[in-house]
Amino acid sequence: MTLDVRSIVSASTQPPSHAGTRTSLRNLNVPSQRRTVLKAVATASVALGGSFLGMVTRAEPAAAETNPGGNLQGWDDCHQGYQPVRDTSGLYYNWQNACHGGTYRSSEYCNVNGWHRQDSSGTPTVTYDYIASSDRCWAASDNHNSWTWSASANRNGSGTQHPFRCSDGKVIVITAGGSTPYDTVCRFKKD
Repeated sequence: MTLDVRSIVSASTQPPSHAGTRTSLRNLNVPSQRRTVLKAVATASVALGGSFLGMVTRAEPAAAETNPGGNLQGWDDCHQGYQPVRDTSGLYYNWQNACHGGTYRSSEYCNVNGWHRQDSSGTPTVTYDYIASSDRCWAASDNHNSWTWSASANRNGSGTQHPFRCSDGKVIVITAGGSTPYDTVCRFKKD
């Protein structure tokens, strides 16, 4: 079917049978006053607008997290203006930089819950003690251990951004000759 411009009805011309076009509100048991109609339109607009806003994903404000043990929290006021640095190893070595600080940054320093490891491993000649730390943001321990940043799978930052938890800790390397502590950061992908 082809639309012909001449078949479009003019807005200023009334249709041939316009006698019943104004009876829609007469069937209601409410007086058809201008205020009643405006109230109905306003109520419908608010309801539709509220429904639409409820469907839109809202950005949540940054908030501190607490680790499963309940003794360490995320930072929400530290490292302002910091520059993220590349991971030194792990799953996200080739991803966009996300975490800051530490001699070593890697997913290898994370436990299964995505927080810095707190265990030991090693061989008969070398032991690695993993400890979560909470003294990097402030001079004293304040139980704040991690922060969340977004990063892309592409080194240049293009593409989908993913949230990462960067959880501070230390690894102490123990050998027959002594022990050496290193500041480390666990990088955990949260989605």
